[in-house]
Amino acid sequence: PGHVTAVFVRGGQAVAAGDALLRLENPGLAADRAAAVAELAKAEIGERVLLNRNSQAGLLAQGKRVEALRARVDELARREDELVIRAPRAGLVVGRQLDAFVGTYLAAGTEVLTIAADDGKALRLAIPEETFARLALADGERIEARFESRPLRRYAGTVEQVTPRASARLEHPALAAAYGGPIAVKARSGDDANALTRDAEPYEALAPHVTVAGALAADDARALYVGEIGAAKAPAAVRRSAMCFRIL
Repeated sequence: PGHVTAVFVRGGQAVAAGDALLRLENPGLAADRAAAVAELAKAEIGERVLLNRNSQAGLLAQGKRVEALRARVDELARREDELVIRAPRAGLVVGRQLDAFVGTYLAAGTEVLTIAADDGKALRLAIPEETFARLALADGERIEARFESRPLRRYAGTVEQVTPRASARLEHPALAAAYGGPIAVKARSGDDANALTRDAEPYEALAPHVTVAGALAADDARALYVGEIGAAKAPAAVRRSAMCFRIL
């Protein structure tokens, strides 16, 4: 946890494993390390004094204390190093308005961005609740997707996971009409509408949507760009209801 002092990347940027993404500052952690370093220095002086006096009994106990303090200093240094958040793998940065996080406090576990691998991209479908009830999609069902950037080609995929509870919250803000997406939205109400977190977008869908995750073939995933928007249909579901749904 800590305050963001710098963001080194932007959405859509390619990064290598280990590249710095952002830097946090935690004054409390820095103070703890400084205090531990000072305590270690004092303990090492005491160890040298006992060594000069040839005090074997006291030297053994002091040596254990020095060893424990060195371990604490190393642990605090490791935690400080972790304040520079690095890419866990090569891929593309997925995130919006990342510079807006500078100066904000991030609790442990807060999601700021993701790194998408070229062959690990997936479909994210937002289906209106009424339509989803008629489609009755199931895990493993085949879906076909078309993207605005390449409308003549179909991409095959399968349903991987269905989140049965509908919500007006947009998991992927790029789908909002306010950002050029296909889903009609309205301004959120309440104080959290201005919060600088990924979970507090200023817009929400006019109608609740169900989120569905879909898998793509590895070759298709490599050919597509992160954030592309299109439409999809499930051939078997279409026979049950002549409707399609939107995807990201």
